[in-house]
Amino acid sequence: MGGNKKKTLAAMEKEQMREELKKMGALEKKKEKKPAEEKTKSKSEFIMTLTDAEVMNVIRTMPYVTPYQISKTLGVKVSVAKDFLEQLRAKGYLKIVGGVSGRYIYVPVTAAG
Repeated sequence: MGGNKKKTLAAMEKEQMREELKKMGALEKKKEKKPAEEKTKSKSEFIMTLTDAEVMNVIRTMPYVTPYQISKTLGVKVSVAKDFLEQLRAKGYLKIVGGVSGRYIYVPVTAAG
């Protein structure tokens, strides 16, 4: 049932032109290499630029903290914010009060209790 739709004249002309250009080698794409300097920062480099004191100053103003809030506030990726909040929790600055499946809600220890 059905089948391929008949191409318009313009579409057939374009396809024919592309095939001719391919035969001549005009449509070969050249890959440009990016310099090593333009590499994006790894998670550890982002984390190193943030200090505990800077983040805690931001966190103390919030009633609760999620990785999404930290990523938007500090301008980092959510994965970096998750890792950083987990480090702060391990150091005892934060406490998990809720959340599921890695999407935790944190509270500063002084406010938690």
